[in-house]
Amino acid sequence: MMNIVDAIYIFSSIFMLGLIWVIQLVHYPSFLFVDNSKFVKFEKFHSQKITYIVMPMMIAEIVSCSMIVVRDYWLGDGSWFWMINMISLLGIWLSTFCLSIPCHAKLRRGYCPATIKRLIDTNWPRTFLWTVKGCLVICWMCGFV
Repeated sequence: MMNIVDAIYIFSSIFMLGLIWVIQLVHYPSFLFVDNSKFVKFEKFHSQKITYIVMPMMIAEIVSCSMIVVRDYWLGDGSWFWMINMISLLGIWLSTFCLSIPCHAKLRRGYCPATIKRLIDTNWPRTFLWTVKGCLVICWMCGFV
């Protein structure tokens, strides 16, 4: 039977799976089309507003996954499935803080196509990891895992 922690993990994982693909394929590439004179304001707006969406979901995701890992290992039901989820989440957080945030910090100083392209390129690891996690969660919901 699913409990609230499981539901939070499922929701946050699937939400972030959809969001990361929109960001990767549409939003970050659109940075290349923002007028240079408006770019600093655009980047500030983006960083502030996206944080209201992304951070609560990322926090919900890592807290709920941690709770599930502790619960399942405490009960002796720990499996590779939850370790892959946790390792993926740690990779996402590491990539966010080591790759994405520094690119955004540089872009706050002004339009730079090379930095935008770096942001797009270095977002692929997060996109891949959220995709792996999302597929695992869908398999888990369907009873395949």
